[in-house]
Amino acid sequence: MKNKYREVIVRKKRINKGVLATLVIIFVFAFVFILSFFLSPIIKIANVSSSNQYLYEKEYYFVMLKLDTSNKQEAQKEAQNLKSRGGAGVLLFENNYFVIVSFYETKEDAKSVSEKLSNEEQTFVLKEQKISTNTKNLSQNETEIVLKYYNYFIDKINEIQKLSNSLDSKTLSSISANLKLKSIKTESCLMLDFLINENNPHFEQIKNSFLSFASALEYSSEQSHLNSAIIPYSSVLREMMILSILNFCTK
Repeated sequence: MKNKYREVIVRKKRINKGVLATLVIIFVFAFVFILSFFLSPIIKIANVSSSNQYLYEKEYYFVMLKLDTSNKQEAQKEAQNLKSRGGAGVLLFENNYFVIVSFYETKEDAKSVSEKLSNEEQTFVLKEQKISTNTKNLSQNETEIVLKYYNYFIDKINEIQKLSNSLDSKTLSSISANLKLKSIKTESCLMLDFLINENNPHFEQIKNSFLSFASALEYSSEQSHLNSAIIPYSSVLREMMILSILNFCTK
């Protein structure tokens, strides 16, 4: 005779709430520890590669006409042609010649302009240039001085760019633009005198850059008498700004 199945009642043990909370806390801490162990090297690498508290940088984007020639005379003719149309006309040689037309502070603006200018016969490209300096080995006072000079230069480039645009729109005369340019030159020379008198080797880079900036301002001021029908004064200012930026980028 078959045995009848006996009904078995399983009684569940109740887990103490305090014990459960303790287990959850232990699990959370263990998970965080394991996660931090594996991720911390990645986080450290990311911080080092993406930021540098001592590095001062300012980006500019040049719009350039790409020339299929390494002949300087041919390149100069094209540069002169672009100057007559209001472009900067600065030559840059990288295997072949390029003629820098203008510059912008954002990549998007430069890309938009280069695409609008390009056609079947001419190709305009953009190039990024960075003004940068490392203040790691400078004292706090030296750092403040150097950054003051870099910020001053960038502010004045913005001012001169506005002058150039106002000349294009006929809302400013070349005489008024030249007066403002002379004022900037006077300020720059005073700042330059300080750097020369300090004779600090840490200021050598910024001093040389300011020397070239002051010379470029002087040259541009002298060019204000040019016949604007041949070369617009706005083009003269653009040429001066780009040459000055290139000089600040050169180490």
